[in-house]
Amino acid sequence: MVSRERERWRYLITQFIADCLRQKGFAGVSYRSSVGGGENLCIFDPEDFAFVEGSGEVFSIVSVDYKFVELPAMVEEDEDFALMKSRAPV
Repeated sequence: MVSRERERWRYLITQFIADCLRQKGFAGVSYRSSVGGGENLCIFDPEDFAFVEGSGEVFSIVSVDYKFVELPAMVEEDEDFALMKSRAPV
């Protein structure tokens, strides 16, 4: 879940890509962490996988702390951009 409700629309493309991969039969996707040096694994259906002892580590996230700094806009907010934002789920 995106921590800042007004920023949820920024995650639409990654959610769309994940949905397309799932619909095409992929069981999950692996990607580099944006907040650390590791790899993340997003599993679409946990029942498709089993943990193999000694193969890696599994962590449960206890808390996350994000600090935000306002940056200048990277895109011009034209009519298409405004329409995309207005259709984004809240």
